[in-house]
Amino acid sequence: MSLRVFVLLAVVGATGSGISFAQTGNDDPSQPMTMELPGRAKGAGRLHITHGPILGRLESERIAVWARTNKPAAKDDGFRVYYGTSADRLDRYTDRVATTLASDNSGIVTIEGLEPDTRYFYAVGFGDVVHQPEHRGSFRTKPAAAQHRSRHNPAGKFNFAFAATGCSRMVPYSSAGLAPQRVMMENHGDKVLFALHAGDFVYEEGRHTQVEQWLWRMGEHVANTELPRSVIAAPTLVGAWENYKIYFSRNYHLAEWHRHVPGYYTFDDHEIVNNVYGASTPGLYSRNAVYRDIGLEAWNHYLAWSNPVEDRLATRFGQARMEAGSDRLVDEQADFRTLDLERQNILHVHWGQPDDGVPGRAHFRRGPADPNSLVYGIEEVIDRHTLRLSHPAKASTTASSYSIGRENWATFTVSNVQFFVLDTRGNRDVPGKTYDLSEPKSMLGTRQKAWLIDTMRDSDAEIFVLLSSVNLTIPHFGGDVERGGRSDEAWTGFMTEREELIELWDGLKQPVLMFNADLHNAFSAQVTDNVWEFTASPINADNQHKLEQEGGRPLNGVFDSGPRKVDIRWSTFATPETPRENLRQPVYTVVNINNVFNNPRKGSEPYWVAYQHPQVVVQFYSAIDGSLLYAESVVAGLGRRR
Repeated sequence: MSLRVFVLLAVVGATGSGISFAQTGNDDPSQPMTMELPGRAKGAGRLHITHGPILGRLESERIAVWARTNKPAAKDDGFRVYYGTSADRLDRYTDRVATTLASDNSGIVTIEGLEPDTRYFYAVGFGDVVHQPEHRGSFRTKPAAAQHRSRHNPAGKFNFAFAATGCSRMVPYSSAGLAPQRVMMENHGDKVLFALHAGDFVYEEGRHTQVEQWLWRMGEHVANTELPRSVIAAPTLVGAWENYKIYFSRNYHLAEWHRHVPGYYTFDDHEIVNNVYGASTPGLYSRNAVYRDIGLEAWNHYLAWSNPVEDRLATRFGQARMEAGSDRLVDEQADFRTLDLERQNILHVHWGQPDDGVPGRAHFRRGPADPNSLVYGIEEVIDRHTLRLSHPAKASTTASSYSIGRENWATFTVSNVQFFVLDTRGNRDVPGKTYDLSEPKSMLGTRQKAWLIDTMRDSDAEIFVLLSSVNLTIPHFGGDVERGGRSDEAWTGFMTEREELIELWDGLKQPVLMFNADLHNAFSAQVTDNVWEFTASPINADNQHKLEQEGGRPLNGVFDSGPRKVDIRWSTFATPETPRENLRQPVYTVVNINNVFNNPRKGSEPYWVAYQHPQVVVQFYSAIDGSLLYAESVVAGLGRRR
């Protein structure tokens, strides 16, 4: 196949796509469409693991393991997980799992029937090959309440630790290099139960990858293949997949961390495109915004599959007919009757250029290949194949590529701590002015905000931990590449909603601790008596160069964050005189939840006694040498000071 054929794939123009596809007629996004490819693609041979394993979905009796193969594998040929309680005796194994093109040849295996609070060793493979060191790992299952329950601990609370990081840019010549995950692994890999990542796991690389290249790397068996609907509608998805493969291949220590430590993830802008906003704002003309569903499809395939999202929806991809001046979108291969407009009411018509996921102002100025590219609200499902949209089409097209996104927030509980994984990018409005209370702006969107408030009010947890991608009280001024000037990336550009939530949190009986990243400097701040903010960033990226980008905040001390004063207890920073090559101060946090103390009654058999007031100890470590930089203690249940 010539390269120019794939250039045509992304050029929609007035008549739609330059290539036609035979579709299956099934609206299931995992089902393929057929694309006949001339010639023979060349590439790899024997089935093998290319990326992974990655751990996720940690529970007391189960865990999930992700891996990717070099080409699709039927279930009878797929990988399985071998495991046991000794590294030298992996005497149990799971069923095999298929890997498919729809998820870039990745698959997920769940190991069931495990013992709580037990260290297991495992390997992914095919049974007839030697398990390579990079395909082996270990994990500790979550403790169970029954193990710790006693007269002095009737709820069965237990102690545990987790890590929190963010901003993982890995360009060795301009950042902290590839050492931070090695330092984390050596110092805390066997001490933390899981890790939180607060976004910017990848920074845009590999986004120029075209479908032809993706196919070539998998070998000649895909010369005449059935492509997933998502790749047909959004060929730049293969570049988003490539982005994650680059990161896991580049850094052995990153891969090692994730095969030993289960993770939970939120996303920030670079999982999509730098400084994205307004992806749920009908009528917004924005290349970055309409790339949201494409970028997050890859994020879900490689990382966010681990998040415990209830009733997980799939992003819908397709190609549709649109008529100039009409608000109807028609896809003869879709069944829109199954749409839940309470949960999926935003549709993107994609930009349609082959470099959609590459950041930069020039890509926006050039304009879209599809003249109908826009963020649309879905007003009505007219029939099986037809939607009524919030805005009419600008031009008549026969194959406008579109997507209808999913929800990406989640909650889970460990002992007495409830965690909330927030989506602070995908549903945000166009930001307002910093500290502006005159115009309501939402970071979370109506549905997510209501879910968060209701869940927290109804919870019987003793401690709340929020995972946000962006900062709560410190502004973060970034360039607005699509419209010029700068915008505030933090919650300080969404002040009405921020203040409403802080007032709510300050009135709860549980302390609220927010962990975030994005700023490229770490800090600890007390927002109110009951609300704390911890920025765990960056783990690999450079530090910010100027404090002006952070609202002119002090290094520590009292900071006026709009209408409220915030006590910055500690931070990393760079002075204006600091040269670029010295902006390499990566930081990670380890958080200890102290719920109980061991008082053995006989011999060494543990007997757990619960504290009346659990403690959260947040520790900031240098990711260069592992030294402790700062620690903060928050005690639950003491009541308000004032």
